[in-house]
This record gives sequence, structure tokens and C-alpha cells, in this order.
Amino acid sequence: MNNKTEVAPKKSLLYNKKAMVVLSALLALLFWVVITITQNPTRDITIDDVPITINTEGTVISELGLGIVGEHKDQATVRVSGPSYIVSGLKSSDITVTASLAEVKSAGTYELELTASRGSTTSGYSILSVKPSKIKVTFDAFDTNSFNIVPVANGVSAVNGLVAESAIITDSEQSAIIVTGPHSEMQKIATVKAIAD
Repeated sequence: MNNKTEVAPKKSLLYNKKAMVVLSALLALLFWVVITITQNPTRDITIDDVPITINTEGTVISELGLGIVGEHKDQATVRVSGPSYIVSGLKSSDITVTASLAEVKSAGTYELELTASRGSTTSGYSILSVKPSKIKVTFDAFDTNSFNIVPVANGVSAVNGLVAESAIITDSEQSAIIVTGPHSEMQKIATVKAIAD
């Protein structure tokens, strides 16, 4: 009787299908990184919708008691240059665009120059340009005044034999209103009316 047991030959990793798939994926990723870094060292991209910051704290504007008139929602487009693997991941939140307040000395409308800087920890790229390069902003002192409300009743008439009196506000707590706004606009307000049709 022959008691020999056959031993299966050990398979090499090269014949293991799962190991080869993983190895192929890792090699492809490595080649892609090497080619990206060596064959495309720099790339220019444009980043849209970067918010513009106007910080008035600690400036002449705050000392004069001035504020920005109206809502400020301007956004800038910033062009950057750097290695492809860095700039391709940049977002608008990675860049800060700031308006210079150096020229503002009093109330009025000014063209503020914009500058961009890296706002995140990501580095290794440079900023080429900012568009627009300037924005118009109006500064003014803000006043607060209280106005008595003048009631107006449109289209009200009395039936024959009765007299229609002037409209009145019956709630004494609602007979005045406090208005805050730019000094130049507040000067234009003569009366505040509550109109009922």
C-alpha cells in the first residue's frame, strides 16, 4: 500500500486575484500622484464667490461713529496659481478678501481697494489677482430719532348728518416709532404716517 499524501504547492501572491487587484490599485494611485506632481507642477485656477470682508473695528471709521450704509453682499473672484494637487482642492472659504479702509477719513462714498490672502492653513500657492479690484461703499453716521405717528385713513367718509373726525391711534404705546438710519437719510424724514385704506 502506498501511504504518500500529496501536498498542494503553495501559490505565489502573483496568482492571488484579490491581492493583485489591491496591488494594482495602489500602484495606479502612486503613478497618478507622481505624474501629477512631476508633469503638471503648477496650475492656475479661478475661485468664485469669495466673500468680501470690511472690518471697521479699531479704525478711524469706528472712532468717528460711522457705519456702512446698506447691506453689503459683494463677492470677489480670485485667481490662484500653484501645484495642481494643492489648488484643485481650494474652496472660497480658503481665501480671505479684505477691503482697505486707509482712504476713509469721513462720511461719504469711497472706492475701496481689495486684497486677497490665504485664509486657511493650506499653503504652497500664490494669489494672482482679485476681481473686482475695487468696490464702492458708502459710510455715514447713524442717528436714532423718535417720531410721532400721524394716522391717515384713506377713503373714510361719514354718512349724511354725521361728521368724520381725524383718524387717531387708540393704542398709546403704538403712537410713536423709533427709527435708526444714516444721518443723510434721517434728515429727509419729516413725518411717519400709519395709513389705513
